[in-house]
Amino acid sequence: MVAINHPHSSLMRDKVEVETRVQQFALSSMVQECCILADPKRRSHPNLPHILGVYFQEERGIQGIRPCLVMKLAVPDFRGFLELYSREGRGATVTK
Repeated sequence: MVAINHPHSSLMRDKVEVETRVQQFALSSMVQECCILADPKRRSHPNLPHILGVYFQEERGIQGIRPCLVMKLAVPDFRGFLELYSREGRGATVTK
């Protein structure tokens, strides 16, 4: 399973000055996230997400595109973590 991480707004606007600010903020935050997660020490950490790929989503209604990071889905809580590892046969067990 994967998670998709994307900026809240697409990258096309009518006004160039607004578009430049939106693009700069959206792309710089995504590049920063990629740089942080690409660090060798962080890449091997089991509790941090792994970036699997990038794609650009075409917007409907508003003309524009939205860059999206595809990441391995993180388990939101400890019980979910144990259930996932139990299903994968990694030896974890869940008791109620």
